[in-house]
Amino acid sequence: MKLFIKLLLFIVVLALAAPFFMKKPDGSPMLTLQSLGLGTVAHNVSEVLPDSRPELPKTAEVYRWQDEKGIWHYSDKAQTPAAQKHQLQISQNRLPHVAVADKEEDEGADESLAHPQIPEHASLGDVPQLLKQVEQIKKTAEQRNKTLEAQ
Repeated sequence: MKLFIKLLLFIVVLALAAPFFMKKPDGSPMLTLQSLGLGTVAHNVSEVLPDSRPELPKTAEVYRWQDEKGIWHYSDKAQTPAAQKHQLQISQNRLPHVAVADKEEDEGADESLAHPQIPEHASLGDVPQLLKQVEQIKKTAEQRNKTLEAQ
């Protein structure tokens, strides 16, 4: 049985390879890699891949304005005449360094906020504690935003 399978595989491989070696009346092979499109596909892929990435801009224009409630908004288009235009320098894959406050400065922060547990459900008795945590997270985010704006 093993011999039969080996013989059958040999015949299949020979049948697939034969057109590459058999000649037409003009002497050229009946089948080539180029006629299958394999050569052109490999050639086209090598042409497309290295140069296909578009050049990203080095700068961007951003407009910033504050609404009547005191909330800052950012956009790539000026929404109000009072919008301030800012030119941003774009550096790819680089995040600005943000200094982390020492433990002594952060004494007022709740320790549970360092690694908050996100509840899947909460009872009504837990709501005041959750609101307190949200306020603390909001204060922390505002402090971080002020630090980033100062840099």
